Amino acid sequence: MKTSLLLILAAALLAACSDSAEEPVSKRDGPVQLAFLIDIPPNTPPDILRPFINDPMAENLADFGYTEEDVESTTIASGDVIDLGPIVEGIDIIYAVGIEPLRKALASDLDIPVVFFISEAELVADDAFREELLEQDLMTGVITPQVDEKRFDLMMQLNPDIERVFVPYNPELRQSLTMYETVTEIAPDYGVTLLPYEYTDVLAALRSFTEIPDDADAVFLGSDAAIGLTVESSAVVPLEKGMLLAFSLPNLEPEIPLTYGANADDGQRIVARLVAQILDGTQPSDLPLQYTDPQFVLSLGAMEALNLEVSNAVLEQAHIIIREEVDVTVVVADAGFCNATLQSALGEGRVCVTSSCDGLEPGPRATYVDKEDVESCPAEGYIGICTNNGVDVYIMDDTDPTLARTGCELAGGTWQEG
Repeated sequence: MKTSLLLILAAALLAACSDSAEEPVSKRDGPVQLAFLIDIPPNTPPDILRPFINDPMAENLADFGYTEEDVESTTIASGDVIDLGPIVEGIDIIYAVGIEPLRKALASDLDIPVVFFISEAELVADDAFREELLEQDLMTGVITPQVDEKRFDLMMQLNPDIERVFVPYNPELRQSLTMYETVTEIAPDYGVTLLPYEYTDVLAALRSFTEIPDDADAVFLGSDAAIGLTVESSAVVPLEKGMLLAFSLPNLEPEIPLTYGANADDGQRIVARLVAQILDGTQPSDLPLQYTDPQFVLSLGAMEALNLEVSNAVLEQAHIIIREEVDVTVVVADAGFCNATLQSALGEGRVCVTSSCDGLEPGPRATYVDKEDVESCPAEGYIGICTNNGVDVYIMDDTDPTLARTGCELAGGTWQEG
């Protein structure tokens, strides 16, 4: 009898504890507060990384039932932060992109769920950190595979005659530095000389394609956000120079001959699913770490533009083969003047072009919209002029001048201050 009474009391106590337990984040009043913790390079223009990090999260969360009305997000640059505690007050969940932001979150001893997206290459050099990470009850996430050595080998299979490779990298970013150290170690085995280019901010990364030496045979890129933006805006540049481009993030753009790396789309969707599960009430400790598989995307159109044949041995390794033709010929615009909005990966802004609107053709990663033929371009009110292929593009004052100049140089143009 006493035993039965004790069991009843124990059950009642457990039920009371369960009833008083914290509700899932999604059940609280008001939108969920999500913080993006990112190691943003210095001088990064506001929201320039949004299409690569913030927007995919919003789109994927919507598929799991969390719309933009349900989730409010903020971006925190982790670089100069010592203690995240005061900064993340009121935040319900953190998405840490890269190992340095994850280190900051771990060092701050936060009582907030953290979902991370990091590379295996970032963990290789620090076993102690890996072990500490695995012991965390409030952390889970996605780990992408090491791919640099295999990508370099695929590049050499596509063109065994490569002798000099241009390699931009950020020495202050662990993942980027690891990539450079890896290829530095293996390049001699292929008889290849590396042509390194260091950058530490987004604008310097964007300018990297204007610094490619003429005697380079190929361009080998990592996967940090700054380089991703460079490829998004200027992937055709190496192709125009007759150089093979090897990129790390699988990309379906036909101008990129070779990409081999973690499938970022799949990885970001997995991250969003983990975030949604935590918002639904699942504990991070109950969500095991997820790993993504590498993906090899090959563009036959780009290889044909480079006059390179692809062996059956390489074709058999490709997960996706793009057969679309790539045209790198220069289009000369018709005479006239056109006001338009220029949209590109670097943003958008108003321009006036010394071309008729009908003759104004979109370029790689750039589109002209809201076009209107005018009698002439303005004599004032512009921040600069980009001259390219005999056409002047007047950049109006609603555009970031530094990005405008960088975009001009990436397109092979000459910049003149307004």
